[in-house]
Amino acid sequence: MTSTITTPFFIIDLSNCVVFDLPNNAYRLYDEKFRTNTFCHVKEDLWMLMGAHLSGGVALKWLMNNILEMGSYDEMTSLAASVPAGSEGLVFLPYLSGERTPYNDPNAKGIYFGMTLKHERAHMIRSTMEGIVFGLRTSIEIFKDLGIEYHKIIASGGGARGKLFLEMQADIFDCEIYTNQGNEQACIGAAITAAIAAGEFGNYEEACDKLVHMKDTIVTPNHENQKYYEEQFAIFRELYGHNADLFRL
Repeated sequence: MTSTITTPFFIIDLSNCVVFDLPNNAYRLYDEKFRTNTFCHVKEDLWMLMGAHLSGGVALKWLMNNILEMGSYDEMTSLAASVPAGSEGLVFLPYLSGERTPYNDPNAKGIYFGMTLKHERAHMIRSTMEGIVFGLRTSIEIFKDLGIEYHKIIASGGGARGKLFLEMQADIFDCEIYTNQGNEQACIGAAITAAIAAGEFGNYEEACDKLVHMKDTIVTPNHENQKYYEEQFAIFRELYGHNADLFRL
């Protein structure tokens, strides 16, 4: 991840994780309930906190291929955009492969909660997208409980290329969302590390200044949407606890 090597921001990858980098003097900061992970960073004076999620973009792929048999993500996103924020009460729990953060439960299952006769495939698509972002927010809430402050989020991965997903993140995280000009942040990070080892750059700050650039477009929260998302997120957080015993059957 190149985006947080030199500055303390959250980086969100919709495929599976939320990452935050910490200075070396914060090495004792970890979740005592072990819902997240703390790693040594590739940069020696940083530590990396990560919340891992097992069904991000793959949940949307599953819906497209296995359930709706649709042809493209663009088609799905266009339909999802026709539905209001909150999917008119339909909430998706994206635990199609169990879940890591925050439950570490291989038996967790996916749920569409609140489905009625008024809901159509457009609602299913949007609620799936929202459920993925709700899952990522659970990691952010844990980091906030650890006392971590943030004022900027950098989106990464395939979900960072779509306007609707970026808008959902801004609304659900209540934070401005930034994106990199490049699409392959992990590869760029690996290349930067190799370049520093080979002596092409003196340090990460110099390398990132040359190779990592943000897009001019910043996605800001829509406060009208936020009230619906807060209601839905409260339901989202209750679903696992009310169904955990059933998941084990």
